[in-house]
Amino acid sequence: MSQPITASGRYAVQVGAFGNRNNATRLVQRIENAGMPTFTRPQRNLTAVRLGPYGSRSEASAAARSYRQAFGGQAVIVRN
Repeated sequence: MSQPITASGRYAVQVGAFGNRNNATRLVQRIENAGMPTFTRPQRNLTAVRLGPYGSRSEASAAARSYRQAFGGQAVIVRN
């Protein structure tokens, strides 16, 4: 699974937040198998799963569209 990182881009796309780290791991594996860059970040008592990082909002927006097409889930652009 992707390790939590300090991502250098200004934007990321959050695609999930899980109380159970195993659920985050499963989602990361699915996304990485599809060739999308993924990282995790702790958020209070959750593990957030994010795509990126991206240098611009337009890059993040394109990644969010690709994620929605591939997985059908929610994808929210966030500041990294």
